[in-house]
Amino acid sequence: MKIYKSQAEFEAEIKNNEFVSGESIDIRAFQLKVSAYIRVNGNIKAGDINAGDINAGDINAWNIKAGNI
Repeated sequence: MKIYKSQAEFEAEIKNNEFVSGESIDIRAFQLKVSAYIRVNGNIKAGDINAGDINAGDINAWNIKAGNI
């Protein structure tokens, strides 16, 4: 599982408005706000997520706002 400690660290991996991870991710250290498509081959652990589209295995979060999940 890859742990992201900031929005900037997460955004650095967005390419062509798409974030792709081949492993589970942990973004509980911050509130994620992006318009990018998020694709995770695994699980997402998060506090708040505000994103375009999300495709993942399991999502464990407090709040999620997205176009499509």
